Amino acid sequence: MFNLYFVRRSWLQACLAFACAFAFANLASANARVLPFSYGYETLHREQVVIEQALDARSAIVIDSDGRRAWDPQFRMQFEWGYGVSDRVTLGVALVLSSAPGSSVFLEGTKQRLHAKLIDQSRAPFEVGVNFELVEFRSVLAVEERLVLQRRWGNFRIVSNTGVAEEFLGYHPVVAWVIDQTLGPALKVGEHVHLAVEYWLRAGIGGHEPAHKPPLAADATIMHSDPDIGIDTHHFVGPAITLEWHRFWWSTAAYVRLDPMPAETDVVTSRRLADPYGRVWVRSVLGLML
Repeated sequence: MFNLYFVRRSWLQACLAFACAFAFANLASANARVLPFSYGYETLHREQVVIEQALDARSAIVIDSDGRRAWDPQFRMQFEWGYGVSDRVTLGVALVLSSAPGSSVFLEGTKQRLHAKLIDQSRAPFEVGVNFELVEFRSVLAVEERLVLQRRWGNFRIVSNTGVAEEFLGYHPVVAWVIDQTLGPALKVGEHVHLAVEYWLRAGIGGHEPAHKPPLAADATIMHSDPDIGIDTHHFVGPAITLEWHRFWWSTAAYVRLDPMPAETDVVTSRRLADPYGRVWVRSVLGLML
C-alpha cells in the first residue's frame, strides 16, 4: 500500500511540475493575433512551434429543395502548424475543413504560408512584413501576396494587411484577381486582454469563365455557396477581443456586413441566387505555443 501510494503521489507531482513548466516557461512568446483576419508583424523565434485553430461561422443564404432562399449557417475550421525558420521568417502549413449546404463536413484543402519581417519600426514609421500563401482548395487554386503594416504606440497598435490573390477557379487556366484588405486598431487593456475593431474587404477585380465550361440548363438554380468563389465586393466590420495567457491566446470577433444584400433573383434568367456571405460573420482563433 505504501509503495502504491508513493507511486501515485510521485506521478501526480511529476504531472504538476510538467504543467507548471509548460505554462510559465517563455511567458512573453505568445504573439497573439489581436485582429482575427489580420496577420501581425511578429514572427516566431527560431525553431519555435505554434498551433493555431481558427473557426469561421457565417450566416449564408442558400436555395432549398423547393427553390426558396433560406438561412443555413456554414462553418470552416482551419488547423495551422507554424514553425520559426529563423527569428524573422515563419513557415505555416494548414489543413482546412468546411461544411456546405446539404452535406457533412469535408476536407476543403490545404494552405502553405511564408511570413517574413522586412523593416522594423526603429528604421521606418511602420513595421513592414510580407506574407506569401499558396491555397489548394477543392474548387480553387490561389496564390496570394500580402503586405503587412503595423505601427505601435505603447499598448496601442494599428494593423493593416493588403493582399492580392490570383485565383484559378476550378483549376482552369483562367485567372480571377481578388483584393483583400484588413485594417483595425487594437489596445491592450491590463495584462491579458486586447480590445480591437477590425474592418475587412474582399473585392474581385477581374476574371471570366473558361470558354469550354458547359452552360447551365435553362431551369438550373444558381448555387454559389463558397465564399472563395466569385468576384463581388463585400465589406465587414466588427469588434474583437483577445485573451492572452502565457503561451495560450484566444481571439474572437463578430462582423456585420456593410454592403447591401444582393438581389433575390438573377435579372436575366430569373433564377434564385444564393449568397455565401450573409449578414453576419464570426471568427474565433485559438493559439498555443509549444
